Amino acid sequence: DRQGFGDVNLDAAAVVAAAGIALGVFVGQHRALRFEHGGRDDILRRDQFEAFFLAMAFVFDSGGKEALFLHEHRIPFDVVPGVPAAIGASAYAGIPLTYPGSGDTVVLLRGSESGTDGLPDVDWSALARLDGTIVCDVRGRQVPGVLRALVSHGRADDTPAALVSAGTLTTQRTVTGTMAELIARSGDGEDVAEAILIVGEVASLRDHLRWFDSRPLFGRQALVLHAREQSDDVADLLRTQGAVVIDDTQDGVDV
Repeated sequence: DRQGFGDVNLDAAAVVAAAGIALGVFVGQHRALRFEHGGRDDILRRDQFEAFFLAMAFVFDSGGKEALFLHEHRIPFDVVPGVPAAIGASAYAGIPLTYPGSGDTVVLLRGSESGTDGLPDVDWSALARLDGTIVCDVRGRQVPGVLRALVSHGRADDTPAALVSAGTLTTQRTVTGTMAELIARSGDGEDVAEAILIVGEVASLRDHLRWFDSRPLFGRQALVLHAREQSDDVADLLRTQGAVVIDDTQDGVDV
């Protein structure tokens, strides 16, 4: 048997696509990979599997940590390169991280992975002086803190910025404005799930490059009723228009 591991933010469709290939176990920063022998909290038994594959990015997530864990237990594994949230969420929000004239640097800043609301321990003065894009994974309460730290160390408060939550999903939400506007809107910070904060001139391109959440049915739920032997053409069409499709032929769906 091959065991697959992926981050908890995987789209359900991605999990379905892997059905029959491997047994999936959600791990990542929220549920560390570990071996147990007995007890109710078993995730996996070392002697049950021959090999593993890790479907995750090796950027600000647990990919390297999980791979090292398997290496230390002398268990072979393959890596299926994942797309970092900073890259995927920004692309789905219509924000390229680089663009001619928008600076020559991209900084990926560790924010929420520690599980606390504290700010990253970095040289904020050096970071604020960089001419380019800063991307930080944040929790809601970290947003005003990160923005204020950049402004107080010299970054202009009229710099464009964007906050993308639930990136790549049909529940994706993107808020844009200047750094000052995002600080004002965030107040003391909402207790929300993780999001991607993008600071830089590239954030202003969203109005021109927005494509995913501008679909006519984006975020709307649609129930499709049909016999199991019939094709899913209608469901597929609705998905292409951004709808969240509930199919009555799916396992566990009782209409």
